[in-house]
Amino acid sequence: MAVKSSARTIVFQTLVLVVGLFVSAANGVRAEESPHIVCLTPMVCEWTGLLLGEALGQKLIVGRVEHANQPEWLGKIPAFGTYVKPDLERVFRAKPHLVLASDEGTPKDWIKRLRGLDVRVETLANPRPEQMKNWISDLAALLQVSAVKVLQRWESEWNAIPKGARKTVVVVVSTDPLWVATTSSLYESAINKIGATLIAPPGDNGYSKQSVEWLVRKDPEALVVLGMGTGAPQLPERLKSLRAVKTGNVVHMDGDQFARLSFRFLESLHLIHDRLKGVAH
Repeated sequence: MAVKSSARTIVFQTLVLVVGLFVSAANGVRAEESPHIVCLTPMVCEWTGLLLGEALGQKLIVGRVEHANQPEWLGKIPAFGTYVKPDLERVFRAKPHLVLASDEGTPKDWIKRLRGLDVRVETLANPRPEQMKNWISDLAALLQVSAVKVLQRWESEWNAIPKGARKTVVVVVSTDPLWVATTSSLYESAINKIGATLIAPPGDNGYSKQSVEWLVRKDPEALVVLGMGTGAPQLPERLKSLRAVKTGNVVHMDGDQFARLSFRFLESLHLIHDRLKGVAH
């Protein structure tokens, strides 16, 4: 019964979008004539806002997803669902000439449905820090704006990151259950950048579910623990025997800030470096 209900929902949503397409055509409105942009991932939203600037961004960006709240003015733009479940009906009604999505996070069937309705959807891969210059340039090309100043700022701030944190580190993205960053995640080169060494299991998805025993065996010198919102996530009792905990080398970071590559991500690297070096802020 659940499968049939889900199928009926998809059919209904598709019919709504198709009806909207014919209504728009009847009114002489074509998506490609509208200077509207919809961003379906928080990271793409943030960089689109940075590249366009506030004045132009508020005119062109008509939709975003929840948690896409940087730069701050972006939070005033209507949210069209979430990163993993965007509201396609609202996306279509916005008549965008460009929808920006992730080829690794945005549901592929939703991208296919939008493209099937003649909506232009461009997808971007999730980059690692060393790929950011090309990634920013590609996004700027899609937006048809200059990336020179933003690229100069990125290169300057990336090169200014200190490299004196000589410790082994595990990045914990969830404590219950225990998920850690893998060697394919954006954190490997980022942690290496501050002079530390990331202890991580292999994996293609960026994150891997591990047992508490695995972390106890690895016994890193430091932990970087991601959390969302206020308050630090509680570590399982058994992890309190780790040398990272005993020596006070546990750094709690806001997952919203340290889970997507941005200038705020670079600020986080400075904070992590200084905490592991014992520098007070």
